[in-house]
Amino acid sequence: MGKNGRIRKSYITETMDFRFNIPDFEVYVSHVNRVGPDPNWNVPEHSHACFELHIIPAGKGFITIEGHDLDVCGGEAYITGPYIKHAQSADPHDPMEECCMRFDLLPSGLRTEMSEESEQIKQYLSHCYPHVFQDRYRMDLKFEELFEEMERGEIGYHLRAQSILMSVIVDMLRLVKDIQRQGASKELTGVEARNRVRRIVEFIHTHYMEPIRIEEVSRFLFLCPKQINRLLSKYLNSSFHDLLQARRLEEARWLFTTSACSIEEVATLSGFSSHHYMYQVFRRHGLPTPAKLREKRTSCTCSPTTLPTRMRQSPP
Repeated sequence: MGKNGRIRKSYITETMDFRFNIPDFEVYVSHVNRVGPDPNWNVPEHSHACFELHIIPAGKGFITIEGHDLDVCGGEAYITGPYIKHAQSADPHDPMEECCMRFDLLPSGLRTEMSEESEQIKQYLSHCYPHVFQDRYRMDLKFEELFEEMERGEIGYHLRAQSILMSVIVDMLRLVKDIQRQGASKELTGVEARNRVRRIVEFIHTHYMEPIRIEEVSRFLFLCPKQINRLLSKYLNSSFHDLLQARRLEEARWLFTTSACSIEEVATLSGFSSHHYMYQVFRRHGLPTPAKLREKRTSCTCSPTTLPTRMRQSPP
C-alpha cells in the first residue's frame, strides 16, 4: 500500500533525461524503477555502463556484487558502479522492495583541475562497493514521493521529479562519505583489484574500434589513469595503451586472413586512426605484412573469440 491506502504498482520503470551540474561534474539520471515485494523476484548477474543506486524500503533479500554475497533488508542501500557485476533476489518469506536509479557523473570540462571536493567524490565512489549501508537520509521516502508524482502525472510533475532526484543525488554523495568513514580501503587489493582489471580488459574488448582513451576508462571506473596503469602493470605486466593496441592488432590480423576488406576498411574496423599508422604498428611489432597475411586467407567467417594471450588470461 502507498500513502492513503492506495495499492501501488508492483513494478514501475521510467526513462529519465535529467541533468544538472555539481562542481566539475554533470550528473545525468537516465532511469528509475521500483520493484514491489515479489517472492519470486530474481535478477541474474548483470552490469550497466553507469552507476546504479539501490534502495531497499522494506523486506529482505540477497545480493551478489562481484562475487561477494550480502544480505540486505529494509532501511539499507548499496551502489554498483560501471561494469560492476551484480545479482539480486528476494527472500521468499519476506520479499524485499527495491528502488533503483541509474546515473552517471560526466566531467563538465569547465575546469582544468578538479576541486578537492570533486576528487573526494571520485575516491569515495570508486570504493563504495561491495558495501551495504544504512539509508540514514531516508531516500526511500523520496523515491516514494517520486513514484507517486510519476503515477499521478499531474502538471509540473517532471519539474517536481527533477527536484526530488537532485535531493537524492546529494544524499547519496553524503552517504558514500560514510562508507569511507566505515573503513573502506583506500587501496584496491585482492579480489577487488582483479575485478577492476577484468573490467578494464572488457572495456577494451568492447570499444577497441572506437577512438577510446584511458581517460574514458578512468571516468567509467572512477580510477585515475595512473591507478589504471598501475593495476595493469601489476596483474598483466602491461599498460592500457599496449592492451588496446594488442586487441586492435588481433582484429586486423583476423580481418586480413579471413575477409576481402580493403586495407583502409581493416584499419577502420580495427580501430586504427589510419592505414598508414596501422602499417607502422605492424612493423614495430615485427608482424607479417598485410600482403603476406592475405596469402593465408581462409574461408572462415566467424568473429575472433580470443584475445591476445596477455588479455585472455584472467588476472591472478
